[in-house]
Amino acid sequence: MRDILESGAKWKPASAEIEIESRRLKLKGRQAELVARIARDGSVTAADFPPGARVSHYVFKVRAAGVPILTDREPTRRGDCTFGRYRFGGPVRLVSYQPGERA
Repeated sequence: MRDILESGAKWKPASAEIEIESRRLKLKGRQAELVARIARDGSVTAADFPPGARVSHYVFKVRAAGVPILTDREPTRRGDCTFGRYRFGGPVRLVSYQPGERA
């Protein structure tokens, strides 16, 4: 990633369009990646993203945009704590998704 930044290459962020009931919403960047992964896999955790990804912040921003996302708490394998698994809290349809790429 560092050599991409140093070379001056541009990056086109991911984009997604979703439908919630009869309303359409366009998202970009990590928020678009988040909703696309939930639509594809049914649910996601922070472990499904690269290290350092601020998944709870992406969920916060997507919720603020009006997307119903629920957090299910699950125990770790050791059972000494829990982690969050995010899923849609209602009917959400992924209309289109374009992954990020070099521009």
